[in-house]
Amino acid sequence: IIESMPSGQEKRILRALLHELQTTGKGLDNLRAAINELGDNPYYDMLSNALTNLEIEIGELEVEREGIGALLVGLKKVKDDTVRLAMETIIRTAESVDDARQKLEQWFN
Repeated sequence: IIESMPSGQEKRILRALLHELQTTGKGLDNLRAAINELGDNPYYDMLSNALTNLEIEIGELEVEREGIGALLVGLKKVKDDTVRLAMETIIRTAESVDDARQKLEQWFN
C-alpha cells in the first residue's frame, strides 16, 4: 500500500517506519502514530486496516512485545468479550502506551 502512494514526505516516513519494524521488530507504535496522523489522506483506511491485520497476526503469535502491541497481546486474557473489544478499540486509537493508559483511565472513570 505504501509503495502505491505518491512520492512525498508521508511516503518516506511510512517506508522508514515499516523498514524499522521489518528489520528490528520494533516501532509498531510509531507506525500506528504516523498512520493516525494521515487523517483524511485517501490511503488512511487501507493502511489502518493493514496495520490492524498485522497487529492481529502478531498477537496470535502471543509474542510479548513492547508498547501498544504488548497491551493488545495482554487483552487476549480478558474473558468478557464486550470489555475486551471496548478496551481494544481504545488501545488501537492510542499513539503510545501512556496515551492508552490515559484513555483507559478516562473510560473507567
